[in-house]
Amino acid sequence: MNAARRELGLPPLEQLPRGLRASAAHCPIALALDEKAEVLLKAAAVPGHDRKTASALARAWQTRAQLDEHYGVWFVPLPEALRRFVTDFDDGNFPELDVEA
Repeated sequence: MNAARRELGLPPLEQLPRGLRASAAHCPIALALDEKAEVLLKAAAVPGHDRKTASALARAWQTRAQLDEHYGVWFVPLPEALRRFVTDFDDGNFPELDVEA
């Protein structure tokens, strides 16, 4: 996460913020990205007008951002470790990070 935060010009975090399970906009990863992207199961979704953020995330995660012109959204694939975290968090395996736990 801190590599992505560094690319976004944000300071590093010592731990992820607490968030909401099954919430693309308010999960710990989205909050750690300063809410610049919604986090889906396999990708971060960045508003189409924000190419700078999509490019920064793609650099940090060593991947490519893809613009979906139909939805007006950049999709940036999540690294495998973040994909696992999203699934595990949504399954309730990190109660310490769940604001509703």
